[in-house]
Amino acid sequence: MDLKKGDPAFKAVLLIKSITLMVGAVIGLTIMTACDLHPPTITITYPEDNSVVSGTVNITVEAEDEGDWWKIDDVEFYIDDSVYFDGNYDDVCEWNTEPLDDSTYHTIVAVAYDEADNSGADTVHVQLIKGAGELLWQFHTEYYGPSSVAIADDGTVYFGSGYFTSDDGCLYALAPDGSLKWRHATGDNVSVPIIGSDGTIYVISNDKCMAVDPGGTLKWSFEPEANLIISSPSVGADGTIYLGTDKGYLYAFEPNGNLKWSYQTGFKLSSISIGSDGTLYCSTRDTVFCAISSDTTIKWSFHNRARMTPAAIGSDGTIYIGAWNCYFYALDPSDGSVKWSYLTKDMITAPPVIGPDGTIYVGCFDESVYAFDPDGNLKWRYTLNSLISDSPAVAADGTIYVASTDEGALYALNPDGTLRWRYKTYGQTLSSPTIGHDNVVYASIDEDIYAFRSSAPLASSPWPMYRHDYKHTARAD
Repeated sequence: MDLKKGDPAFKAVLLIKSITLMVGAVIGLTIMTACDLHPPTITITYPEDNSVVSGTVNITVEAEDEGDWWKIDDVEFYIDDSVYFDGNYDDVCEWNTEPLDDSTYHTIVAVAYDEADNSGADTVHVQLIKGAGELLWQFHTEYYGPSSVAIADDGTVYFGSGYFTSDDGCLYALAPDGSLKWRHATGDNVSVPIIGSDGTIYVISNDKCMAVDPGGTLKWSFEPEANLIISSPSVGADGTIYLGTDKGYLYAFEPNGNLKWSYQTGFKLSSISIGSDGTLYCSTRDTVFCAISSDTTIKWSFHNRARMTPAAIGSDGTIYIGAWNCYFYALDPSDGSVKWSYLTKDMITAPPVIGPDGTIYVGCFDESVYAFDPDGNLKWRYTLNSLISDSPAVAADGTIYVASTDEGALYALNPDGTLRWRYKTYGQTLSSPTIGHDNVVYASIDEDIYAFRSSAPLASSPWPMYRHDYKHTARAD
């Protein structure tokens, strides 16, 4: 039959075909739905199971569906069996813990649904401790990579800006509440500040050692001829300032800037750690680590196939150092012989620290924190989501604070190697955390200084943080 567009029969045929297609589509959709037997998978990525939380907690998840046709349609969050949030997969659930009681335990459940109404769930358990990891304040600088902070007796926070750039930098002084007291322009990047017994701040900038008084005024500076200073100075018990250069010179200054003596070591000197007997333990840009007595006699030298970190010094004088060839060493202070060593999975570029019970902690490029007992036995290893290029810091309650380099996060670990809490910024951290006054821990991330509430003050241990103490003297007690 020849149907024309205007004929009623033609319209009827089109209607029948349309209905047939629609019915087919519905049937097909029904069949597809009936055939999707794969529930989605969901993982709570933060917070971690059995961790500590505080304040506003940003609960994040990762979810996926194995089916080719379906995607994640909805995610529900339950706090202690009550629906707290219902939204899209890309949303972050912000859980406000302020109305809850302190030191309580809670269960978080995340449920993902796909378009076929299949579901998958994940559960974590957390402890609420109010104030733990709370961000107290944040200070923004003009330059990338502020140094680790040093803390004066009055709580003033000192740090250098442009630490990892060639931009003009400044020495900053902040009040304990994070407000700016002053800044001193140096004309180049600024090293980690060191604070002397009289409150003088020492920094390296523009190939000079500069001494600045607590009011921000330059007292004196020293520029070695044709020498490059490649690390912050160290402060002896009598106030002597020790400084090494890439040409091998070791300098000793009085606090007023007068040169006491200089000594050619023959090594490209980097950082100096000072023993309780005054021995200077020197890391170098060579593959040598050496011990020099206070009368400028080389006591011993330890040779390795790679560069080594500055030292942490144990209560019995044991010298702990990491190496770029992945080894971690414990050296006898009397002759530099190896007491024990441990081969990690990657290079170690920052010095270790020591906890209240004698445990030695060191970060590694394999994204792990290693914990050793004094005999060299591995107690535990905690893996982060980023390499670690800086030293941890240990509080009096045993909490270990670690900055993850590429993740821009500060981790707080329990003494048994489990996660206590984590604060993530999605930036980059290139400096070691500092535990200062009034239970505050400081971290340098991108262009900012962050101050967090700590659970305890700095540990009273042989070497609890980078350069020993919050003044960064690099001197054993």
